[in-house]
Amino acid sequence: MHVWDVATGQMRTLPEYQHDVNCCHGSFDGAKVLFGSPDGTVNVWNLDSTAANPMDTYKGHDGAVNDCVLFDNGRKALSCSVDRTVRAWEFADPDGAVVLQGHGDTVLGCDACPGGERAVSCSGDRTVKLWNIKPIAQELKLVAELNAATEEELALNGTTEELEPKKRAINRKTSAINLKLSDIRRARCLK
Repeated sequence: MHVWDVATGQMRTLPEYQHDVNCCHGSFDGAKVLFGSPDGTVNVWNLDSTAANPMDTYKGHDGAVNDCVLFDNGRKALSCSVDRTVRAWEFADPDGAVVLQGHGDTVLGCDACPGGERAVSCSGDRTVKLWNIKPIAQELKLVAELNAATEEELALNGTTEELEPKKRAINRKTSAINLKLSDIRRARCLK
């Protein structure tokens, strides 16, 4: 893989990565390069790093990555795949990707809207979807924290009667969040 500096015309080769690349996207500050591969991985190369291997690899797609984009000043990424999903990655939490499902065919392209709260994707099923991604990630984290706290309380107290209402509330919240994943009524992303 090669990275060109437009200002100087110099090319930098990234020799450590010798695999196929389907798509790539550079950060606006020129510090990172994001690329997606046929093996379903999304890779982030830190161009400013002096480390022997300045690359982080994120796994989750069940098929080739067709498109990827960095957003939120290079702290987050979107990727889409032949597995019919879009994933919203936050580099601070590599295992916590939000999976956006709803396309009926290969997802061909994706992009983040200004502000980083919404994403847009297009698919071979001839649809374009707008996704509300920022609040969903925050709510999913909150539900996970509530669930963990409830489990901890259950372990300490040893009774389920008092915790049952909390568990039902968490399950309702989780169901509501899952419905929001494909809710496009409030989303606006005009280009």
